[in-house]
Amino acid sequence: MEILIILGLIIGIALVLFINFTTVESGNYKFIVIGETYSKTLDPYTSFSFFGWYWIGISFLYKVHNFPINKYKVNPDRKPDEAKSWVVHEDGVIVDTLRKVVTLPILMEDVELKDRTKINLLLNVILEYRNPYIFVFDLKGNPRPIISIIASKITNEVNKVANLTAFIDLDTSESADFFKGLLDENPANDDNLSDFNTLLLNKTGSIANSFNISEFNADRAILDAANKKAIAVLNAEALGIDAEANANYKRQDAVAEIDSLIERLEKTGANPSEILKAVSDLKRSQAIEKTKTTTLVLGGSTGTNIST
Repeated sequence: MEILIILGLIIGIALVLFINFTTVESGNYKFIVIGETYSKTLDPYTSFSFFGWYWIGISFLYKVHNFPINKYKVNPDRKPDEAKSWVVHEDGVIVDTLRKVVTLPILMEDVELKDRTKINLLLNVILEYRNPYIFVFDLKGNPRPIISIIASKITNEVNKVANLTAFIDLDTSESADFFKGLLDENPANDDNLSDFNTLLLNKTGSIANSFNISEFNADRAILDAANKKAIAVLNAEALGIDAEANANYKRQDAVAEIDSLIERLEKTGANPSEILKAVSDLKRSQAIEKTKTTTLVLGGSTGTNIST
């Protein structure tokens, strides 16, 4: 009987000491510490598990790390004309999991174009944590060093754009050439990362997978003038269709649709930025192909300061 009791105690103690597991969802990291000292990272792609359960370590010694993180997100109630309302953040949120890939919105204020015009930008970055230890334990969950490095590089690129009209005509979507130089792989670097991502990884443990500028604004008078000029250019390009009969028909149809759209939007009180966005989208949807008798020139994708 005594042997059974002793055996039961041994088994009980063993269970208390060794039954110490956690789960980690796909696309996330968890960190194990002994006291406050880092022990290991749990990653569903590389860590061993028992049917989805990961052993933390001996109870009373090892535990899942709870850490603070500063969270940034696009403000759903943002106002197009108030750049400071575009991004909201919450500092010191205590979590026990880090998502491997996140969207980081970055507000960039008073960025100068080549002609010294100042604009505000809302830059969205798809960020991937390749070495999460740096972000969690060195940066203490604070993305500001990441923001600083990215904003500095994007600022350098925006500084090269001639003026506001040229910026409006830029394609600033995720696949845009505007960001190509920042993401182009360099075979000389580890993992074929771009030079920019190699720097970002070394400093912050993260890399940028994509960029896009979803909103921008500038001084109202300058912005309205640039947008009106861009609309005039779009209409002038539509009028450049060859004057043969078939082309004339397509030209009149295309221009009439654009004029009708502008008229409707003006009646609703739409501002020039909204009109420009709508005209650009309409011209893309018309998809008038270049032929021997029909030519429609359409520049790069047009930026807008409209909330999405």
